[in-house]
Formats: sequence, C-alpha cells, structure tokens
Amino acid sequence: KMEGGDQIPEDDDVDTPEGNPSLTCASCNQPKYLVIGKKCGECHVMVCNQCQKEVAKKACPSCKADANYVAFPKFHEDLLVEIEGLKLQLRGRMELEDKNKKLEQEVKDLKSTIERMQHSERLAKAEQDKIQ
Repeated sequence: KMEGGDQIPEDDDVDTPEGNPSLTCASCNQPKYLVIGKKCGECHVMVCNQCQKEVAKKACPSCKADANYVAFPKFHEDLLVEIEGLKLQLRGRMELEDKNKKLEQEVKDLKSTIERMQHSERLAKAEQDKIQ
C-alpha cells in the first residue's frame, strides 16, 4: 500500500507517459501500456486486449485491412520486465518511506521523553531549592 491507502498499480492501471502514441490503443485511444494485446499484421498498429476482442472480426482501425491481429511478444516481454522493475522500485521506495516514518516517530518520542525528563529534573531541583 502507498501513502493514503492507495494500492500498488496493477499492470492494467499503469498509464503511459502522455503524448506517446505508440503506446496508445489504436481502437479506443486509451493511453495504456499494451501489456496484453495484439498488433495489426499489416500496419503493426497495436490494439489493447479489450478492444482486440471487439475488433478481431472487423477491419483494422488504422489501415482498414481485414482483421489480422498477431501477438507482439518481444514488446510484451519488454514491457513486463519494465513494469516489474518499476513495481520493485516503488515497493523499495515505499519500504524506505515506512522506515523513515518509523524513525521520525522514534525521534519525536525520544525528544518528548527527554523534555519530560528535563521538566522533571527542573521540578525536582525547584523542590530541593525550596527545602534548603
């Protein structure tokens, strides 16, 4: 979990950097990593898995050739490796943030304890001064 209770993004939830049309579905124009999908056998335009099921029987949304969708395993594998690497980095950062928060809380607790001890010492000294 991330700060604020957010979940680590799933593969289908990871958006591409804006303005990169090569990673945008040719059918629905959604800027998603095409982790699971197909490409047109003619023009190689990529279609996400959800749209591919719908357009598989239709012509390519780009070149209008008869539907001839083929998998793009190399692209797919590269993206999976990249996404897994990003997830690992994110998990590592989240673990570091958790450790930092715990350490910050420990420092606050120690400062509070020191302040209480100093206050107690001042009170004890004041009492001792009254007695003398």
